Amino acid sequence: MKRILLDQGLAPHAATILCEHGFDAVHVSAIGMAQAEDAEILEFARSDSRVCVTLDHDFHAHLASAGQEVLLWYCCVLRAWMRQVKRI
Repeated sequence: MKRILLDQGLAPHAATILCEHGFDAVHVSAIGMAQAEDAEILEFARSDSRVCVTLDHDFHAHLASAGQEVLLWYCCVLRAWMRQVKRI
């Protein structure tokens, strides 16, 4: 199962919906990282083996400069998926 970390720009309720559909999802606000810097969020995702879902298109620059390996999933993909989930 993929473990997911939702970034600040996404609604916290999205984590609830994902969990209801069998994902291990958490929003940054639920773990005290609502005001965290992008680099801190990425480090948490890496250390906790989570895919980081974000609206921010600059996350790749943080990854490149830090040499970190974190899987990012941009929100445009998540929005389309969430529309499908809500139809079920």
